[in-house]
Amino acid sequence: MGTAVASEKQTARILIVDDDPDLRGLVAHKLVKAGFEVIETDNGLAAVDAALACLPNLVILDIMMPGQDGLTACEQLRADPATAGIPVMLLSALGQPDVVRSGVMAGAVHHMVKPFSLETLLASVRSLLRVHPTPVDPTTGSDLGRSFHW
Repeated sequence: MGTAVASEKQTARILIVDDDPDLRGLVAHKLVKAGFEVIETDNGLAAVDAALACLPNLVILDIMMPGQDGLTACEQLRADPATAGIPVMLLSALGQPDVVRSGVMAGAVHHMVKPFSLETLLASVRSLLRVHPTPVDPTTGSDLGRSFHW
C-alpha cells in the first residue's frame, strides 16, 4: 500500500471488522454514502494487519468472530505504538455490563449493541472522530497524515 500525502480535505478512513458480510456491507454502505473511506475485513487477525497497513482514523470492531475475537484484536491495537492512538468502537450483540467493561479494559472508546440504528451509528462515528482527532506519531511527535474533513 502506497503512502499518500494528506490533503486538507482528506476523507476519514474507517476500518470495519465483522464476520457477518451482510452487516459489514450495510455499515460500509452507510459510511461511504456519508463520505467516509471504508476498509473491510472479517476477523480480528486481519483487523490488526489491516490497521497497520492503512492506519485508519477509526476501527469499528465486532467482538465475537472466528479466529481471533475483537477484544484480543483491540488489545493488540492498543499495544502497538503505530495503532495505539486509533479509537476503537465495539459493535456487538453482547451488551452485558461485564462485556462492556471488558471492552473498556481492552481499550475501546465506545460500545454499541446490535441491533442498532444506522443513523445512531453514523452519529457515533462522527462524534468519535471529533473527540479523537488525527493521532500523532509517538516517536517523532509529528502528525501521521490522517487529517480529514467530513
